[in-house]
Amino acid sequence: MVLEVFIGRELCVNTRFRTYKYVTILEIPEMENNTEEQPQVRNNPLLEKVQIPGEKFRLPSGGLFYTAGELHEYVKDGEVFVNPMTAMNELTLKSPDKLLSGEAVIEVFGKCIPEISNPSELLAKDVDYLLMCLRMVSYGPNIDLKVTHDCENAKEHLYSIPIRPILQTTKQIDPTAIKNFKVTISNGQVVLLHPPKFLATVALYQLFGSDDFDTETVGEKLLDNIASMIISVDNHKQRDDITEWLKTIRVGDVQLIGEKVGEISDWGIDPIQSTKCKDCKKVLEVSVPVNPIAFFT
Repeated sequence: MVLEVFIGRELCVNTRFRTYKYVTILEIPEMENNTEEQPQVRNNPLLEKVQIPGEKFRLPSGGLFYTAGELHEYVKDGEVFVNPMTAMNELTLKSPDKLLSGEAVIEVFGKCIPEISNPSELLAKDVDYLLMCLRMVSYGPNIDLKVTHDCENAKEHLYSIPIRPILQTTKQIDPTAIKNFKVTISNGQVVLLHPPKFLATVALYQLFGSDDFDTETVGEKLLDNIASMIISVDNHKQRDDITEWLKTIRVGDVQLIGEKVGEISDWGIDPIQSTKCKDCKKVLEVSVPVNPIAFFT
């Protein structure tokens, strides 16, 4: 097929007739009549009855400390939707190397809680809470624990502890209390703080879980951990400067900062739950593990 385009016209001499000029600019091959059927997408009938029983939960921090894109912009009041884990997600959480480094939690949160944009920057107590949520939506409303009471002739028994009451009694951060997340040290400098982050807490687990460390190494890591919780000193936010400053100030001021960190950490889930001892029938307090190493393995 020839594509011709009209580009103008001219008047023939001594006639009243007008002629038109055309130019051939492209030859297009004739299209073949392709009657071959396109492959059809096959629907798996087994998936039609699969329902994803996810649920929305409000972070105990209320998302108040996430100002750098840690959560998607449409997340309001720290409420995120938690989807249940698949078998592949569970395998990730049971990978020893990934679990000890924190990578497993970050990877699974990225897939099961997509409204969290940067899981590596979550606060440690938000992670504890979300792990409990993830456990409930993935496995069911209870967690089974083997416990031996301290009563006379006690035996080890399996206790089924409901998870939802733990979530319902989780202590939320009071938004008006954020102004108290600061401390003034002896020289008058004002230190603004935030609660511990997940990866900083993982680093401490790694430190104390290793046999290969000395006193100097422990001291360095502990100071690094405190530095990771400092937002600013006198409104100065340069991380390297803060770390150097922290290693220079008097030890009493470091202790003062550490004590303040303890005060502002009074929120999050309470893992201690009460049930009845199967031997003596008295109240038995059970500590539900929130460490993912014990929680999912």
